[in-house]
This record gives sequence, structure tokens and C-alpha cells, in this order.
Amino acid sequence: MFEDNCYYYDHGDQDFLCNFPTLDELEESIRLTLGQFYPTFEDDCEYDPSHDVRFNTYIVDLRHYNVKPFPYIASCSDYDSKLDTRDFYRCYHDSLCFNISDLVCEYNPDVHAMASAILDYLRTKIEEEIERASEWDAIEQAELAEEEAYEQSHYTNVVIEFSKDMHSARCANEIRLFGRLIAEYNPYKHKARAGRTLLDDGVGFLRGLPVCSGSTKRWALIIPAGTVIELPRVDRDLLSRELPTVQAEHPDLRITVKDKPERLDRVVLERAALESQKASLLAQVAKIDAELSTLTT
Repeated sequence: MFEDNCYYYDHGDQDFLCNFPTLDELEESIRLTLGQFYPTFEDDCEYDPSHDVRFNTYIVDLRHYNVKPFPYIASCSDYDSKLDTRDFYRCYHDSLCFNISDLVCEYNPDVHAMASAILDYLRTKIEEEIERASEWDAIEQAELAEEEAYEQSHYTNVVIEFSKDMHSARCANEIRLFGRLIAEYNPYKHKARAGRTLLDDGVGFLRGLPVCSGSTKRWALIIPAGTVIELPRVDRDLLSRELPTVQAEHPDLRITVKDKPERLDRVVLERAALESQKASLLAQVAKIDAELSTLTT
């Protein structure tokens, strides 16, 4: 929409405002540009100013609305020819440039007629780009809605609370639920580590962390009681097949199936991990204090 020598684009989450040149500003820019690129000849030399116009590419750039004179016009013989095919999205994020070489050639040397023609051309081009952008927005919104509907119909999130300790089989390398790696054993550090988080096939520990017990030769993975995890984007078909089995094998698990899939929040998971580590360290400190209190000097 044009108003007061500005054009406005407002569609969905996108809005855009850019100054639009007046006729006087455009004439000033044209005179400056042609004056810069016309060479100076001696009085006794014949010079046809249309020669340079025919063999140069002229680009008007509406990005430079803070530059005087506005708009900025560039001229060169090997300017990027792709500029005249840029669509509104690329113009919005990159540059708003249009090739005006044909109009410069057609109306040279009448600057006023040239400016009027270029002004109408720019207005038409911008209106076309805005209309095209609106059409693409509608297509993108439809595609996003289709993808969201597919996600919600095929996937969901599952929250699992461990009311009792879950032990892996002796020397088992991992614990899995609903096809997801919940915890695994790190043989190099003799420690348990959580499954990968913030991935479509990962797991998020909302409270608690897995631990390891036993020796380096005979270890066991343990997910302590009170631990809460969330599995993002669990396939609904897989869930319907495996849920009865998981509930039968682990009746102490409290399993909540969410209505729709959701991304896990990195900040929430990092905070939960730090709080779990803090609790573990405080427990170790309390144990050390208790042992110290039993010692006599």
C-alpha cells in the first residue's frame, strides 16, 4: 500500500516500511548519476551522450533511503544482471534493486520524462512484489499447517516418572524405553550418562540423572526413584504397540502421554541437570560430614 511517498507491506507476521522517492528526488538522482558517468570532452570533439546510456546498466536501489539524494542509482557495464529478477523476500532481507536500463535509454536525455517513467515502473514493480509475497505467504502458511497436522497425528511427547529405582541387567550397556536410549554406560569413566537430548530421537531429563553402581567389571545402570524424563516426538503407532508391554514389565512407572508433540527446552534441561548434580554433591557432603562426626581426635 502506498501512502505519503512510503510503501507498506503488512501480511501475517511480516511487515515492511520503506520510503518511496518523490519525482524531484528521482530527477536529482538521475542528473547526478548521468553527470558522473558522462565523460568530459573538449569543445572541438563530437560526443553523443546516448552512447554511454546504451552501453551501461543502470540500477536503482531503494535500500539507501538515508542517502541524499534518494534513491541511489548506480551505473556500470557489468552490473549483476540478476538484480532485476530479485523477488520481494530477497529484497526484504538483502536489497531492493531494480534494473532501469531500458527506461534510461528510452527517455534520455529528457530527465523529467525519464524520472516519471521510472517512478511509475518502481511503483508497479513493488506492488507486484508485494502481491507475489502475499501469495507465497499463503502457500507457506498452508504448508506449515499441513506439516503441523501431520506431526500431531503421527507423533506425541511422553513423560515418564520413576517411582522406584530402575536397574539394568548386570553389565548391560544401556536402558531403553519406547525405542529410545534413556541411559548408557561409559566404560572409560565408569559412569552412567543420559541419552542424547534435544533431538527428535532423544530424551530429556526433567529431574534426576542416571547413575552407575558396581565395579568396572560388574556394573549396573540405575535410574533413581523420583527421576522424571520426557521423550519428544514418540511415534504414536509405536507407542500404542509398546505401551502395554512397558506397563506390564514396569508397573511402577507413571507414564503420561501428551496431546501433541513439543520441543524440549534446552534451558529447562540444563537447569534440571545442574540441580541434580547439586543434590548429588550435597548428599556426598552430608555423608562426609556424618563420617567426620564419628571420628574422634
